[in-house]
Amino acid sequence: MPVKRKPTPKNTAKAKAAEPEPAKPAGMSQTEIATLLGVTQQRVSQLIQQGVFQTANGRLSPWQAVPAYIRSIKVDDGTARIRAAKAIEIETRNAKERSELISLEDVNYAVGMIASKFCGELAGVAAASTRDLGLREIIQSHLTAAILRFKASLDAVAADAKAGRPIVDDGGSDDED
Repeated sequence: MPVKRKPTPKNTAKAKAAEPEPAKPAGMSQTEIATLLGVTQQRVSQLIQQGVFQTANGRLSPWQAVPAYIRSIKVDDGTARIRAAKAIEIETRNAKERSELISLEDVNYAVGMIASKFCGELAGVAAASTRDLGLREIIQSHLTAAILRFKASLDAVAADAKAGRPIVDDGGSDDED
């Protein structure tokens, strides 16, 4: 009669099931996700940097990556521009309600009113300075020239502001003859 051999742990199914297999990292690599989505590995890397994909130990879950990728391609440039425009509109409306914005017409009126009062005050400087009519005429001509330069500069700034152009210093000096 043949001798029955005693089973050893190496040749039993239980022993094989009990042996730990080398652990596979959870998730997929960037290259595997790129293949799954039909994009390049560089695009996957870019989406990770943008925060569309979340990594765990350098690996990506396909269960999270696929829906995240679909959401990212649904938002096209047109939708993003519309959302940005609506956000700016809401911010502007809120700033207006908080009285943080002033209309250009109100600013022009206020500056024009102050400039008129200032020019009116300057008109009396020559007469208050001297009784010599010749000297008064010289002083008044210089003041009138300065006032005209000031008004021209003010008009140019108002036109730039109304047209939406940046307001810059024209580089002119006050002591032009």
